[in-house]
Amino acid sequence: MSEIKHILQQITALSDVPDPAVLKRLIDELRVSDKAHISQSKHSRAD
Repeated sequence: MSEIKHILQQITALSDVPDPAVLKRLIDELRVSDKAHISQSKHSRAD
């Protein structure tokens, strides 16, 4: 989660339109986090 926070801070610090690479990293991080969260939810429901 700290990686996402760091990326968000970088985006916030930019005065112009964010670099597409930074936005792509953020989106990728969110996708990975979401998949991990969904995976954990499925496992916890099975218990």
